[in-house]
Amino acid sequence: MDVPAPSTSRLLLSPGPVSPAAASHIRTALSKVDEFWGDEAAIVQARAAKRSAASKQASEETERGHTRACSACRKGKIRCLSTSPLETCPRCQTLGLHCDYPEPRNRGPKKRLSKTHRLLRDIRRELEAALAEKPVIDPLEDGSDEEDELRHDDRSTSDEVQLLRNPLAILAEQACEASSPISPGSAAGGAPVGERYYEASLYLSRPESNFALDPVTAGILNLEELDRLIRL
Repeated sequence: MDVPAPSTSRLLLSPGPVSPAAASHIRTALSKVDEFWGDEAAIVQARAAKRSAASKQASEETERGHTRACSACRKGKIRCLSTSPLETCPRCQTLGLHCDYPEPRNRGPKKRLSKTHRLLRDIRRELEAALAEKPVIDPLEDGSDEEDELRHDDRSTSDEVQLLRNPLAILAEQACEASSPISPGSAAGGAPVGERYYEASLYLSRPESNFALDPVTAGILNLEELDRLIRL
């Protein structure tokens, strides 16, 4: 029986699931499956030809020796004592039954797949599913963009959390809204209090730093309280 093997040209062009090396191994396995499939198909054809020859020989021997039973004896599952297909068998003659002899049927080769073919078919399906699962990943490029995006997201999240967790910024903004802006004063050492406060990283200012939001300038804290908070 001629068992056609599915074409693997499309599969061999399909990307692998994990890496180029894994895809190469899968393609090699597919080529071996094709080879085994062809060998098994040849074996199935040889067996089918052998069965056909044996069936033909048995049919010829049946015609010569007339070992076939009539339809009535077959139906009754009784041994037919006929000596020729041209004569009525003794049982049908005695019972007055219609005696005929069915033509021999050549069943031909089996159309079902052999066990090996079924295993090869299942292996092929698994390999095809593996190749079609997802594209090949280049190890030189894998994860670089994703890691950059993750680092950027982490920085953004950290900045947002730092802004949200600073109560001084909230109080300063509320005080600024309640009163008119006051110019920032200067602390000891010649540096403005607002600048020293921003350098302490307790409050992450916006690019357009508004020193009117400084809690000391807004009158929320004095210098001693601010220094104590900075040392925490």
